[in-house]
Amino acid sequence: MRFRLWGYAPIFLLVLGLGIFGASWSNPFILDDTAKIRDNPDVRANVFDWRTFFDAYSSTSAKNTQYRNDPSRPLTYVLYWLMWRAGDGSPRPFHILSTVLHLCTSFLLGLLVLQLFARPGPALAAAAVFLTLPINAGTVFYAFGLSDILFAFFSLAILNLALRRDGGSKLGCRILIALLFCLALAAKQTAIVIPALAIMVNRRDWRLHIQLFMVGGAYLAYRLFWFHSLGDLEAESVYASGAYFWSQGVMILKYIGLSIGPFGLCVDHAVVPGSYSDPTKILAWLLVIGVSVWSGYVWLRRSGWESAAAGWFLFIIPLLPTSSIFPTTDLFVERRAYLSSAGLTIFLMTFLIHLGSRQRLLERIWPVVAVLVIGVFSGLSYRRGNVFSTEASIYQEAISLYPGDLRSLNNLASAYVAENKLELAKHEFENVIAQDPQHQEALNNLAVLYQMSETGFTDPKKSEELYLRVLSVNPDNLKSLLNMGFLQLSAGRLAAAKDFFNRAVKLNSRTVLAHFGLGKADQLGGNPAGAIGHFQAALKVDPQNSLVLEELRKIGP
Repeated sequence: MRFRLWGYAPIFLLVLGLGIFGASWSNPFILDDTAKIRDNPDVRANVFDWRTFFDAYSSTSAKNTQYRNDPSRPLTYVLYWLMWRAGDGSPRPFHILSTVLHLCTSFLLGLLVLQLFARPGPALAAAAVFLTLPINAGTVFYAFGLSDILFAFFSLAILNLALRRDGGSKLGCRILIALLFCLALAAKQTAIVIPALAIMVNRRDWRLHIQLFMVGGAYLAYRLFWFHSLGDLEAESVYASGAYFWSQGVMILKYIGLSIGPFGLCVDHAVVPGSYSDPTKILAWLLVIGVSVWSGYVWLRRSGWESAAAGWFLFIIPLLPTSSIFPTTDLFVERRAYLSSAGLTIFLMTFLIHLGSRQRLLERIWPVVAVLVIGVFSGLSYRRGNVFSTEASIYQEAISLYPGDLRSLNNLASAYVAENKLELAKHEFENVIAQDPQHQEALNNLAVLYQMSETGFTDPKKSEELYLRVLSVNPDNLKSLLNMGFLQLSAGRLAAAKDFFNRAVKLNSRTVLAHFGLGKADQLGGNPAGAIGHFQAALKVDPQNSLVLEELRKIGP
């Protein structure tokens, strides 16, 4: 009779989820959404090309191009392409997809708790807590966080199947698990940890574990052969491996702290290795190692606390690819804790259930506490949706936490440009450059303002000076190469313009604006045949590009 409560779980989660996330579906693209989705020619292309989603780039210069797919995540980018088609470039389909997957992932977590404890109340509470966690809401509101949600969805689906009594014995179930594992790997490369997660929930099914490790080994071999790397292909500027790893004990505790006490959240944390003292790092690692040793001990003993141990390992293992000696770009990113928060929920739920079985008062009041927690988390998550409603507000939130962070200041200035607050944007860009004279993004963005005719302070010479400062620091800065090309084009210096555009094409042959610029240079230079050739090269990358189509129409048949 009591299991009827779980039958209402889908309806309850749906109503709760839509109430929190439905209002955010009109939110704009932010941060990496711009380069990786909105301005990515492969996502915008009207005709799908499989080759661009598996292209193995490995050179340093290729990483400077920004506007590209991550070949480690082909499934994620295929979904980006589909969502772009569905909404004609609107962010709405991206946000709807993330919301739907978040609802499904929350249900799968509840189902896993139900299998572990055979108690529908805690299962529903766990699903609702995961659904409403403000740290998870930031991932759902961020279109670029789709890979993390997909990784968690496939992982929890596999763990539910692995926990079934016949999870590894039936051929059909084993095939389904292998397929889900492949999809998880295609969504995000950190899914390589799934075999270890499966062991935590079902240590007895050795056939299942052999199968998962074989699939994982084949993936690593493919990755090493095709990409020539097992690390993060997207990482551009990284910390030294020792400094990065040494700080990760504190970062792991920070993930726990922001999950349980969600105050101090932001989409872009400016945490660096020097943010914490060595004694703090030592204490943090001792605590993490201590809990891990205890969890390993109770898990091996098969005591009544093995679910807590499994929950801890489900928390810590997904963090290991980004909390190790193999550094990636940022020290701390909230969306990395998306799947880990499911493990943390199981860890805390085990303690609640065990203590409740011994204290009748706690057994009676915990549903009230759960409702209060879910209510508070729901309100905080809804409020975060308002923060994500404009680009300026999310950067202002980051600056309030990290006042000296130049990246957030530069991003805030860029948001002011989008809002046509050009004088304010100019002031903020100059503020960043004053603190870091070689800040490439701020130099380039300020140069663009001086290049724009509508600013009221147009100065082509100042613009050129700023672009050259960027290129003196980084000759392969694609934005500055393109902008310098158009600046030379507007000044009538066609040969110089073509030189900059050719350098951009050499960096990335799929740069539409570079082909367009070369076409305009030939068109202005009286070479229509050459112009048509460059415009057609641009259309091969982006067949629906209105700028290119308009220039071809002007040239005529």
